[in-house]
Amino acid sequence: MRKISLFWLFLLLNSSLFSQSFADYFSEGSLRINFVIKQAKPVDSVFVNSYTHDKYFSAIHAIKSELEYNGNYRVVVTDGVSQKILYVKGFCTLFEEFVTTSQASTGDMAFEESVSVPFPKNSVFINIQGLDTLGNYQDLFTEKISPEDISDTKYLKNRKVDKILVSGDYQNCFDLVFLSEGYRQRDYKKFVKDVKRFSDDLFEFEPYKQLKSKINVWAVFSASADRGIDEPHWNKWQDTNLDFSFDFFGTERYIGTYSYWNFCSESSYAPGDAYIAVVNSSRYGGGGIYNHYSVITSDHEVSDYVLVHELGHSLAGLADEYYDSVVAYNDFFSPKFEPWHPNITNLVNFSIKWGDMIESDVPIPTPENYKYSKKVGVFEGAGYSAKGLYRPYRNCIMRSHSANSFCPVCQKAIKEKILMYVK
Repeated sequence: MRKISLFWLFLLLNSSLFSQSFADYFSEGSLRINFVIKQAKPVDSVFVNSYTHDKYFSAIHAIKSELEYNGNYRVVVTDGVSQKILYVKGFCTLFEEFVTTSQASTGDMAFEESVSVPFPKNSVFINIQGLDTLGNYQDLFTEKISPEDISDTKYLKNRKVDKILVSGDYQNCFDLVFLSEGYRQRDYKKFVKDVKRFSDDLFEFEPYKQLKSKINVWAVFSASADRGIDEPHWNKWQDTNLDFSFDFFGTERYIGTYSYWNFCSESSYAPGDAYIAVVNSSRYGGGGIYNHYSVITSDHEVSDYVLVHELGHSLAGLADEYYDSVVAYNDFFSPKFEPWHPNITNLVNFSIKWGDMIESDVPIPTPENYKYSKKVGVFEGAGYSAKGLYRPYRNCIMRSHSANSFCPVCQKAIKEKILMYVK
């Protein structure tokens, strides 16, 4: 008999309740919470800068969405009167990457972050929480707000939004939004062409190929003054709309932006469940953060691989499975508790991972030999560590661009996440 995961059982038993109660508490659009986060003892400090009412909410229309608990941070929306938990969304931040770098020990930095939830009809409590060193969520910020006090987002007329692939209404499908970075006004046609190419590339990979009829693709164009982005290693500085840069945290190929509020403002021009910035450059590089953003370059020979790899991070919370490349992070995953990422384990609590996908004759841990090269197992070496962290397959897109597919475990995680958004 085929096993049914606890998540799917939970969803099936409660789907009718969810669909009935969501509209009782939330109206059209989304509430974007723009905040600053910085290091502090004993827990990080969060200061909310502003709340905005964006036009679209394309995420999960369900009360207390259980699947969104993944992430090193989460936002909890609670009814202002009954204090009933209405909505929960997990996410990650650029800040949490910073604190694992050597740079963090030499100076303090504050980071712009944002997270969006459905727009409330009545007053609610907003609670932002973060994981502590023992794997427990701790309160970082709590505030009661009223919807009438929140200003609407001002949309500029010179933003161009193109529908690249339309499979249905945005509230019934998974919506993928590409944003332009380092494309000048005269590069508009190139941007649309690049997005169409990346969209076609993405649907060559499973599980995106089988789910294509459930996915919409959008392209949001905003012109930059200069082509490309900053390259500090080469003392090259560009004036661009999203303010992305190479050389983040001292790693030349890593691309990121400190201007996340602006990124979220630009992304709000289209309904989206995942966002990818396309940098108009032929250099190799990229980045991806869960429920945050992905970024890729347009014209490198392996940009299609970078797209599917980084989207694995930002969409499904997949961890990097490589351990022999230079990265800026030090001890990124705690040995004290099981990582929440679906494709790595430290065996602290492996029972919640992919054990039901391992054949009975596959040993745990699994030897690195040809006999198990096409089988799901527990292979040592993952998450930037050669020892103590394990991955489910010998090779996968989350490990190397020499792989031409996601492993079964990663495919399952991506598929389940996309189907969360589909009605």
